[in-house]
Amino acid sequence: MNTRKTKRPLTVRILVALIIFSFFSGEISSAQTVIKNSWDGYDMSPHAQYRFLNLFVNIIYDQCDDPDTLNICWPKITDTLYEGINNQAIPCYLNSVHPDLLDVEFTNTSSVHGSMTKRYYESSFGHLTLLGDYVLVNIRQSSITPLVVADSFGATDIISKCLELINNAGGLSTLFGHESIDDYDSDNDGDIDYFQVCVRNGTEKFGNRGPGQGVSWGNSDFPILMSNGDTAFTDQVSYQCVGSKDISKEYTCVIYHEFSHHLFGGNNVHASGGCMWRGDGGGISFLGNQGGYGIMGGGNSGLISCNGYERWRMHWKNDAYNTTNSYIVANNQQSDISKEDGAIAFLLRDFVTTGDAVRIKLPYKDAGGLNQYIWLENHKTETNEKLDFLIYYDDSIPNCRPFGKSGIYAYYQVGKDILTGDSSTVVYPSFQADNLKIISADGNADRIYGDFQTSCIGSGEKKFSKDSLSNPFLGVNDVMKQGVVNVNTGDLKRSDFYLVWKRIYPDHANDSIPHLMDERDPFRGTGKINLCSNPASVNTYTYYNEVNGDDFNPINPTLNTRTIYLSGLSISYTRQSNDDYIVNIVWDDYEVNKEVRWCGNIILKENMNLVESANVILDQSLTPNQKNRDLNSGVFSLPTKLTCESGSKVNLSNESQIRLINKSSIVLEAGSFFEIQDESALIVNAGCTLEVKSCATLIIKSNGQLIVESGGTICIQPGALIYINSSQNILLNSGYQNGSCSPITPLTIENYCKIQPSLNFQQGTTTWQNKSYGFIDDLIVPSGSVLDILNSHLEFSPNTKVIIQPNGKLILNNSTLSNSDTTCFNTLWKGVEVWGNSTSGQYPTTNQGSLHILDGGSIENAQIGILVSKRDCNDCNIPTPGFSGGIVMCDSAFLVNNKIGVLFAPYSFVNHSTFNSTLVN
Repeated sequence: MNTRKTKRPLTVRILVALIIFSFFSGEISSAQTVIKNSWDGYDMSPHAQYRFLNLFVNIIYDQCDDPDTLNICWPKITDTLYEGINNQAIPCYLNSVHPDLLDVEFTNTSSVHGSMTKRYYESSFGHLTLLGDYVLVNIRQSSITPLVVADSFGATDIISKCLELINNAGGLSTLFGHESIDDYDSDNDGDIDYFQVCVRNGTEKFGNRGPGQGVSWGNSDFPILMSNGDTAFTDQVSYQCVGSKDISKEYTCVIYHEFSHHLFGGNNVHASGGCMWRGDGGGISFLGNQGGYGIMGGGNSGLISCNGYERWRMHWKNDAYNTTNSYIVANNQQSDISKEDGAIAFLLRDFVTTGDAVRIKLPYKDAGGLNQYIWLENHKTETNEKLDFLIYYDDSIPNCRPFGKSGIYAYYQVGKDILTGDSSTVVYPSFQADNLKIISADGNADRIYGDFQTSCIGSGEKKFSKDSLSNPFLGVNDVMKQGVVNVNTGDLKRSDFYLVWKRIYPDHANDSIPHLMDERDPFRGTGKINLCSNPASVNTYTYYNEVNGDDFNPINPTLNTRTIYLSGLSISYTRQSNDDYIVNIVWDDYEVNKEVRWCGNIILKENMNLVESANVILDQSLTPNQKNRDLNSGVFSLPTKLTCESGSKVNLSNESQIRLINKSSIVLEAGSFFEIQDESALIVNAGCTLEVKSCATLIIKSNGQLIVESGGTICIQPGALIYINSSQNILLNSGYQNGSCSPITPLTIENYCKIQPSLNFQQGTTTWQNKSYGFIDDLIVPSGSVLDILNSHLEFSPNTKVIIQPNGKLILNNSTLSNSDTTCFNTLWKGVEVWGNSTSGQYPTTNQGSLHILDGGSIENAQIGILVSKRDCNDCNIPTPGFSGGIVMCDSAFLVNNKIGVLFAPYSFVNHSTFNSTLVN
């Protein structure tokens, strides 16, 4: 068997690992800058079959006491006579014909048995098969440190001394007889592909790793004498302390995590519950690390299955269920979508079995922020008969860890969305660890915390929490590490953040260890994730930071998204009888239909419609989302601010309300539109602010109100477009503030009033002559009525229009219909809609609506001057089928400065509309 001809000294070769990172973590050394594909694996292919050489080490402590006194599955040894190979105390999960950890051989899919083999085989759909053989070494402590009694030693000391013991005994001898280099060298480079070392009773002093801790590295070059007398060298290596328990049942045991590093990357790829937020050079994406699930998971993992993000990066797909070229598919339909794809529906079958998943790219982020996505996966935990349940589930321990409920599991992906490129900066970017964040159906909240002394898993003082205030945008769910803030704290430290071990309800305590996920996390049954749900269909805050001891410091601030962007994204889900889910995704669900509490720096780019009796409370977040205490808010979060950007529209329907409390503010930017309907209100409490900028539009109709309480601030800039019915629409209580704007006087308010005539037309003809009216409502000419406008000027606020119903008639004689302001952009009114009946001809004329413009009549500054049909939706220019056929007669008319002059919908009958001496420009 070939061996390497040129070798560095062993003392150099075994020290190539990067930064040491402990507790369910690891690192791979790779300083080269190369172009890579994520699906090729970091330094081992995820599309291969490997046999691991496994070294299980039991240290016989003859110089001090054994730190692991348990004898659960791997008995300890105290007698130094038992030093040797494969002679005593074999772990229970290896002592059989078919080991419970790694299978010795692979026959077919049904033969897969061992927990590690099965987990990666199921995750990869059979693309990755892990087999193994085992060597058990009992070695005296004094054999490792013979010169200094009870001196400390490291991982490489243990490995070197154990291999020395094996080599001196005649070479490799395994439990199942795989002793040739050919058994372990899948790529024919002469090296052992993967050497996995598991120690029963190491500590940080004795081996650099205590229970549950590990490290991995590459190009290790430990020498092993093979059965044929040749010396082989190891390539990739992991070393971990696994304790004396049954690791075949510990599905997030450190050995899985360390191996996964060789597929996914170094410390900077920690995710899925595998990140410990410590100074390992990885940096993390959020304030406090996240729990989750996936094969990169570790100490904070929930489900033991993989996730769709991991399968996507590895290009693992099941060809029986996915015949496309895409690696994100639902029911064989490409399901990696964005807003540009429009409304779409998917069927989600069991994720672990089929790979079905949906990834939704969120439409907005901060200027330099990384892309964000929402993943949806249907885990049929209760029926799929796969490795897909909550970690530490044990039916022998009542009321501890449940099995886990079936349903849709959701999470954010932040960044790391490029699979091919420069490995050091694109595929494996630094300082972006923990980029996956669970979206829990349990919702987000500001929480109250305390100490709890007992838990069914683990020991010592544990944290509990209970809901305080709903906070869908900035609050935490109990899968996250959560900040517990002391009133005297100036800057937060890493030690101010805790995992939640108990969730307290008003009527009972549920010991479900929620930071490892629980049965409240999946979305089940029928429901919707949208603008007003908790959690909501918005992006998440990021806070890139790196740890230095107990301190942490923000890094890469340009990569952050520190704004919540409201959009019309809505995800509705419906469970089918077989536990499949239908998922419908739309992008125009702007409805708020309940009371919600919103916190954060919030931007509205599209629309928001508060339906009857809905309430939005803008409040101060009490959940920390920054390191420093803010001097204005007094907490570790900025005051809440809602900015309505140009083109956005807010509508408060009857009896709905927006209330600003605790230093919150609303800013209406130029080009935004804010409408308060009858009996609805915008209330600005003390310490809060409403700012209406120039060319922003605020309309208050009927008995709607803007109320500014004493101590509240209203700032209306010159050029703001304010339309009200009466002075009673604006209530300024004594002690209100103006901020940097001019005071609002009763005369100012009177000037905001628009003279609008009664719109209750009777049958017959109504004549307006020499009138000047302003409209904040639609002008509707009903069926059977004629409105004759002569020598008049009518102004329309944005979002209003004229509607002529079938058998209604409008005569525009030497009169003008225009918008109310010509100095501001984005204030066009909607224009005139002439409704018809597309199934009837134009005789008699009573079948259709009619518009007659004559003697210099003009329609100006409208989105569509004349639409001969009905709009399909309020904010679009698409005709509704069935409403064509209206009659337009223009003689010496003007259509001026309209985006579209005239638009006729398709009509199958003869159209007798005429245009004589009509100017369109």
